[in-house]
Parts: sequence; structure tokens; C-alpha cells
Amino acid sequence: MSVASSSQGAPASDSSGFGAPEQLLCQKCGDHTSMGQSAATGRNPLLRACNACLATDRWLARSQHKPKSGRPETEEEKTRRTNACKVKEDLKKKTPEEKKAWYFEQKSARAMEDHTKKRSFSSAVGSVEETREASSLTDDIDKYIPFRIWAQGEMALKTYATIAEAKLAWDKLIADPTTRTMKQNGETLIYEFGGIEVRSRQAHGMKAALRQRMDIEEQKDLDEYNHEADSRVKRARARLEVEMTANAAADGDSQNVIPLLHVARDLGHLKEQEEARDLELHQQASDLLQQRKAQQEERKKKQEAQGKSLPLEKLALDAARKKASQSMTDLVLRQQTTLKAIELDSDKVIETEGDDLKKEREENICKVQQAMETLEKSIREKEKEWENALKGDTVDAEEVARLRAAVADYMKAFHTSDSDVKEVKNRIAELRNWVTKTKKAINDREKAAQKTAAGRRMAKMAQGSCLNLLATALAKECHTLEACGKVLYSFAAEPLLKQSLPCVFESQRAQNLLKAVRGLEYYDMQKAWVAEKMASSKATACSALISKKAVAAKVTDLVRKSWSEVTGNDGLRGLPDDLSDLFAVQFGQRVQQSVNVYLRTEMNLPMLLVVLEGSLKVGGFPSKMLGDESLAGQLKKLEAMPATHVTAEVAKNGWVVKLQAGGSVLVPPNTCWFEWAGADEDTHSIRQLIARDAFIGPMKEWLQQMRSEGSVSEQDRLHKMLEFLQKQQEQ
Repeated sequence: MSVASSSQGAPASDSSGFGAPEQLLCQKCGDHTSMGQSAATGRNPLLRACNACLATDRWLARSQHKPKSGRPETEEEKTRRTNACKVKEDLKKKTPEEKKAWYFEQKSARAMEDHTKKRSFSSAVGSVEETREASSLTDDIDKYIPFRIWAQGEMALKTYATIAEAKLAWDKLIADPTTRTMKQNGETLIYEFGGIEVRSRQAHGMKAALRQRMDIEEQKDLDEYNHEADSRVKRARARLEVEMTANAAADGDSQNVIPLLHVARDLGHLKEQEEARDLELHQQASDLLQQRKAQQEERKKKQEAQGKSLPLEKLALDAARKKASQSMTDLVLRQQTTLKAIELDSDKVIETEGDDLKKEREENICKVQQAMETLEKSIREKEKEWENALKGDTVDAEEVARLRAAVADYMKAFHTSDSDVKEVKNRIAELRNWVTKTKKAINDREKAAQKTAAGRRMAKMAQGSCLNLLATALAKECHTLEACGKVLYSFAAEPLLKQSLPCVFESQRAQNLLKAVRGLEYYDMQKAWVAEKMASSKATACSALISKKAVAAKVTDLVRKSWSEVTGNDGLRGLPDDLSDLFAVQFGQRVQQSVNVYLRTEMNLPMLLVVLEGSLKVGGFPSKMLGDESLAGQLKKLEAMPATHVTAEVAKNGWVVKLQAGGSVLVPPNTCWFEWAGADEDTHSIRQLIARDAFIGPMKEWLQQMRSEGSVSEQDRLHKMLEFLQKQQEQ
């Protein structure tokens, strides 16, 4: 903050030296403020920030803190802290004018929301209200009458003949202790019951009111209220008496109303107090500043009058040089520590990554190290320059003092303005940003796909055991395979289940799905992630769940709309969370010219397979052609079959379909099947098990057979799936 028309923040005054101070400007929002509504931001008491801006800073700092009690941070707290950090970072990038505009905006919003000021009698509340009243009233009339009225009534009733008799009776009545009496205006009065008055009242009117209130929160407030209320009531009684006297003496019907509450005076008094306090604070701050300047000038004059001592100046110069060298060395050490921490962090980040990323990291680190070497060299040169400056025989105290001042001036600008220091800091910032971006890219890539289903598929027969040896031999035969066999071109559940016939769909169905999926950034990230995992595990195929909920929901909705007759409206409901991912949409990827052979589809359910990129041959034959009734026996027979026998069985009793990008097929249950990727490029696909009530039969039979053969343990998900189906059937 600065004082208007004063770049040094010096206090302004009139010709007498005690005039009203110039208006203070808040350093943060640039708005006018006062001493009482602001606080100093540094050693200069006239450089101040208003309370609203300071409250904004406290709110921003408080929002960036994590919980101190050790409890975990909630999502709401994390969101608030993240937003506060973003606001803080954005604020650093703003220009001074933009910062002032932002603080002024926050100040205006805070003023609209601030209703916490404690009320006192110095403020007032005005009200105007319309009233309606319907009431029935009963009044007891109690009177205290003087002797004159009592005697008049008694003599009218002829109880007493003369005033003297009435006076004797009056004195006797007053002397009776049971008589209720009171004294008023030096006269004794006797109680007399005046009867009861019954009134009915209808009223409609307008009422204007002016009220002064104060908040009472503690005993001190209550004592203050009682004292102030008594004082104000006494003053009001006196004003009412004056008002009644004035109205009685006035001619005509006009009535003069004297205000009982002096609101204007109270408000003016409060304003005067605030202005006086503000003026006093401003004057105190100005006096302190002037006193400090006077002391500095006095010390300076005293030093100039005394002259400079060469030994003392040399000692002061040595101390200044040591301090400067230590400060520069500390800066280098801090930057080296920062670099070491970033190196360790980046080592962990790219530990399992490729050589290109590691090479890029080394290049960035080398840039930082080169900048540090340049900085260290410039520091050594500067220290040598200071040392050589004193190697003359004609060095005097003034020259040493100038050199000491030069050292101080150099150090003032070293940490913020030195080009070599800036270069080191910029290089470290670039390295830190690179590590952050790399870490984010790796995390995004890792999150792009969940734990692949391929491992489970290869490990358990329950999820379609992959017959590697047979697949290797079959890959050589698939080049000559042509489309053959009986297939369906429109969905029908009965031949799909009973005859194990696949259903092939026209490519037009998948156009919307292809367009949407290929445009997803997630899809490209997922392909890169799966390719890396396949390369590291030396696998030829992989399927991965879609971990991003928004993408999974979008793809699932497109599949449901494009193949509505397949997905149907009778899907399994109430599936536990740990089983629902079995039937979720997955991305599949297969290396060119690779084959996988499966005894059955997963869960022995129909599987929808849609080709996104590349080409695919899919073929199969009914599992019953293997002859053995047990699943283990069928698996052994399939493993023992030569590749030529498999192709012959497919040509005789099975089917083969060729799929290009956009092609789709529904693989039936109870089918031994294979898939072969084309020779031109890797194949990418979408696949989903169709879990419907209509297809529960084959899945349940297969699960029961798996359990009877001892291939399912109680902890297995397949056991949980079988229990779920049995409960569904019981319901």
C-alpha cells in the first residue's frame, strides 16, 4: 500500500503539521482505507493492507493446509485445498493491476456476506408497520382518593352532617392499620374499589418506530445495558415533561413532539470517535516514522563528522564479504539439494520406462548441472574480484567503505536479479515440470486400463484356457482358412444356444461405435499401455477393462443401442460389485498373425466381438464334438489334436468368419473357438459377455460341472457366481 501522492509512504500534513492525514491506499486492493481498518504489512506503519484483504489472505492460507490432527483428508477438504492452491498459483502469475482487481472483487463479496458486527446503542433500526387488532378487555378500576373526594361522597350519602364530623371519621380511618393508604404530593390517599370496565376494541392503523438495540453476550454487556437504559429513561422522562408543558401552553390543536432517542447525535458521536481514533493512530505512526528517520539521519551525520577508520572499515568489509560468500554458497547448496531430490524422485518415476525417457531425463539434469557450474564459477570470480580490490598500498578508509557498499548492493540483487541464479532456478523449474508431466503421463497411462483379464484367462480353465502349443501350430494353418459353415445373419436365441451357431452382423451397425471410440484420448492411451504390458510379458493378446467410468458408460451405451436385440432388457440384476466386471465391456488387442484357442467362451456365455482396427478370423465348432463328457477330458483331447485336425473339424462341423474394421460376431456358448489376427497390422477390438436371463442355462450348467469336477474353490469368484444364480432361481 502507498500513500496518495507519496512514493515513500511519508505522512502528509497541513501547514500546521497537525491537519487531517491524506487517505491511505491498501497495498493489495488499492482501495481507500484507514488506520483503524487496516494493518501494517512491514516495518513502515503507513504501508498497510485493509482488514478485508488480510482476511482474504488468511482464508487462502487456511484453505491450503492439510488436517493437523493426523486424520485422513476428506474429498471435500482435498477439493478445497486443491482449488486454493490453484488460486494461489494463478494469483502469482497476475500483474499488479490484476491482483488489485482480484482483491477488490474478494473484498466486495466479503462485504456482502459480513453480518457479524456486534450491535450497540450507537446504531438504530427504523421500522414502519401496519397493525390490525381485535380484542376484548376487562379492566379493574382501583382508586386512591384524597379527603376532599371521600368527604364529598360520604356527605352526599348523609353519613356525616358536617365537614368536622367527616374529618374525625377520616382521621380515624387513616389510623386503622387495615386501611390501604398511600401518600402522593404530600397528601394521604385512601384506597377505593371503582368497579370493573368491560371494553371491546377494533383497531387498524399504521405505526412508525425507531429502536436502538445492543447485543448482550456476557455480564459486562448486561451491566452496561442497565446503566445506559436507566440514563436514557431518565432523560426521556424529562423530555416528556417538557413536551407536555409546551403542548399545554401552545395555542391551537398542534402538538409538538420532542424526540426521545437522539439517534443522529449517537451516530455522529460514533463517527467522531472513529475519526479521532484514526487520526490518533495516523499521527502516532507518522511520529514514529519521522522519529526513525531523524535517528537515522543523526547517526549518519555523527558517522560523517567522526570520519572513517581504516581498520574498522576493513573489519566491516571482511564481515560483509564472509556474509556474502556464505549467502551465495548457501544458495548453491539449496539448489543442489533440490536437484538431488528431483533426481531421486525421477529415478523412481522412470525406473521401468524405456531408454528414450531415461535419456531425456539425463539431458535435463545435465542442463541444470551446467547452469550450476556457471553459477559457481561466477561466484568464485566475484569473490576473487573483491579480494583483489584491497591489494593496493594506497587503499584508504573511503575506498574500503565504497567497496563494502558495493558488496551490499550486489547481494541485494544477487538472489533475485542475477542472470546466473535465474538460469539455475529456471532450469530446475523446467526439470521439475518435466518430472511432474512425466509422472502424470505415466499415471494416466497406468490408470487407462485395469488389471487385464488375459492373465486370469490364461491361468484358469474356468475363464477359457489358452492352448499355447496348439495355437502356435494353428497359426500356420489359418493363412489358408476361408469363411465356411452355417452362420446366422440375424439374432435368434434358439439356434445360437441349441445349435451353437454364431451370429454375424453387418458392419454398418458399428459405425457410430467406431467413430466414438477412435476419437477418445483414453483409447490411444489404453493401446499404448496394453502394448507395453504385452511387450514386457511377451504375450500376443490381451483384454483390459475400461477403468474410466465415463468412457465405460459411453461405450456400454453405444453397444447397447447398436446391438439392442442382443443385449436385451432381461440382463442380470443385483450382481455383487466383485462379479459385475466379468460382464463389463473390454478393450482387446492382438498382435498380427497370432492365434489363441479356447475351450469355451468365458463363463460359457455368448460373447459379442467387434473389430475396431485390423482384421480377424474367428472360427469354432461345438464342444460336444470332442466327445468326452468331462471338461478336463475335453481339454486334454483338444490339447492333443493336431492343428490340421482342428481345421478339418471346423470345416466339417463348425464355421469360420472373416471380420474387418466394423465387423462383429456373437460367439455362441458350448463352442471350442479360436481367433487369428491378420498379417498386416495388430488388431484392436471390443468384447463383452452377454449376461441375460435367456443365457443363464448354459452358464449355470457349466459352473455346476466345474464344481462337480473340483475346479472351483469356495473362495473362487465362479463359486460366488453359482451361488448368486441359485439365489436368483429361488427368488
